[in-house]
This record gives sequence, structure tokens and C-alpha cells, in this order.
Amino acid sequence: MRSLILCGLQMASALRMMPTVTPRAAATPRATVNMMWHIFPRDGATGMLKNDYWVERGQQQVVGRYDMVEYDGQKMEIAPDQCVMVPAEDGSALYVYAQGQQPTGWRTRPDEPWNWMNPGESVALYSGHKISLDCNYPESAVYKFEKSGMVGTGALPPGWTTGYDQASSQQFYYNQQTGQTQWEVPQY
Repeated sequence: MRSLILCGLQMASALRMMPTVTPRAAATPRATVNMMWHIFPRDGATGMLKNDYWVERGQQQVVGRYDMVEYDGQKMEIAPDQCVMVPAEDGSALYVYAQGQQPTGWRTRPDEPWNWMNPGESVALYSGHKISLDCNYPESAVYKFEKSGMVGTGALPPGWTTGYDQASSQQFYYNQQTGQTQWEVPQY
């Protein structure tokens, strides 16, 4: 009992020594955008890649062998950690780091050749850009990136729709009001 009283006296003494704090006006919270990057197989369910991802700022996503559809006789030269993707702090870009043993490809448009990063190299990519996990068959394992301001919306600005270009096997964007077409995701 004596120790309980002594403890109570010490707490009362400590409270008397604390400085008086004047209340401040409450800070107005800033609006935050829940910026997400959608990383998905370019060819959808018909391609060699089977997983898609939503990645927020402050997270990272590893893609590689375990993202591929397996079949008999398949050579798995792609590392389980072939590529690591990290959104920029401001959400403007996706930093792509080549890992594994083989190069990782990237390109910004479907009509340009693949650029190859060796393990340890990196590049900043943007909405609509692509990576290939397979340097031997680059078109077989392509991920595409799209930036979204809201989780899971993927909504396009008014008047825009998507189309599919048979010649390049790529999705494109078409503005029904202006007739404009482009490879990159239109921004608000």
C-alpha cells in the first residue's frame, strides 16, 4: 500500500511540473490523392502473364517467373524476381529495376523497338509504357502500366474510349468527340 501512495505522489508532482500548453487552432488537413499504378498483362487472359497488380506509393511490386502461365516443355529462364517496380513518391512515374539473370525490356510505344536493361539497371516509366520479362520472346510476357487517381477506377476522361489495333496487338485510346487517337492513356 505504501508503494501505491508513493507512486501517486510522484505522478501528482510530475503533473504540477508540466508546462501549461495553450491550445492551437486545428490544422486543416490537406486533400490527398490515393494514387495507384495498375500493372497488368498487355494481352489480358490470352497471354503468358496471369497476374495484375495495383500498387500504391510507398509500396513495391516484384514480377517474374511466378507471374507466368506454365505449360509442358516450357523453359523458365525468367527469374522469380525479374523486375521490381516502385511508384515515385509524387506518383508521377514508376521506377523499374531490372533484376534476375536476363535483361528486362521496356518501351514507351508499340511502334518502337524494345530497350533492354541489364540486371542492376533502372528506368522511370509512365502511364501507357510497357516492360517485357522475356528477352528471348519479348512479345510473350509484356506488362503495361496505367496510373489511376483512385483505387480501381481506371476511368477515362469524358469522350474517350479504348480500341484494339490488330496490326500491333495493342490497345489504343480514341476520343469520340474530336476523332483523336493515341497510345498513351488520356489524362484528365
